[in-house]
Amino acid sequence: MKRGSEIVEHYASWLCQFILTKNAQVSGIIFLQKFYWRHDVRSMRFMRALCGEGSFASLIIATTGWNRLKADDQPTHYELANEKRLLTNEVFEQVIEAGAKQFRFCRDHSSAMHIVDTLLAREHKFKLQVQYEVLE
Repeated sequence: MKRGSEIVEHYASWLCQFILTKNAQVSGIIFLQKFYWRHDVRSMRFMRALCGEGSFASLIIATTGWNRLKADDQPTHYELANEKRLLTNEVFEQVIEAGAKQFRFCRDHSSAMHIVDTLLAREHKFKLQVQYEVLE
């Protein structure tokens, strides 16, 4: 089994190669995180290193696991507490304070389009921190 850092390195390399060969620009990154994984912040640390501090405002944190809710259901107190605990964790909180947006992804067309539309509405394009590091 690959370690988290090996996985991130693999995808970072692929992403940089894709961006360089296609002359693509990045409008933002969507980071998916289960809201009830309150103690797992390693993936967000990798995301921070991948993006770089200057691009946190182009990051969307989409919490997942909400798909069990029906259209009229409200999240339970436990679910809301877990989401709050995750998003107020120091690692996530710093990224959000730097401008990252947070949404709930409910595994439906509506929530997916809301997230994607938000990302596509941004006119600012940026380079990922890892792009600078690969080019050097």
